[in-house]
Amino acid sequence: QQQQQQQQQQEAKAKAKAAPKAKAEKEPVAPPALNVSEPPSTPQRKRSRDEGDEPVQYLRMVDARCPIAGSASVVEDYDAVLNQTDIGGNNNKFYRLQLLEEEGNNTYHVWTRWGRVGEPGQSKL
Repeated sequence: QQQQQQQQQQEAKAKAKAAPKAKAEKEPVAPPALNVSEPPSTPQRKRSRDEGDEPVQYLRMVDARCPIAGSASVVEDYDAVLNQTDIGGNNNKFYRLQLLEEEGNNTYHVWTRWGRVGEPGQSKL
C-alpha cells in the first residue's frame, strides 16, 4: 500500500513537471492584424482637386470640448491620445494633445485635455 502511494506521488510529480513544458511547446498565437489603412479616429475626408491622381488625405477631428473646435483644424497628424491603466492602483487616465490652426488668421494653439477615462477632465488651450 505504501509502495502504491509512493508510485502515485512520483507519477503526480512527473505530470506536474511535464505540464509547464507542454504549455511552452505550444506555438505562440499572433494577435490579429491591425488595419492600418485607416486612421484610428473617425476622420473627415479631404477632397483633392483630381481624385485619381493624389492619395486620399484625412483631416483629424478637433476635440469636441475645445472652445475653438468650430473655427480650427488639426495641423497634419499632430493629434495624440495617451492612456495609462493600472488596475491594482485604480488608475485609468488619459491625456490628449492637439496642435490646432485657427482658420483665417494663421494662429496656432496647443490644446491639451487630461483626466480620468469617462470624465471630461481638465483642459488648457
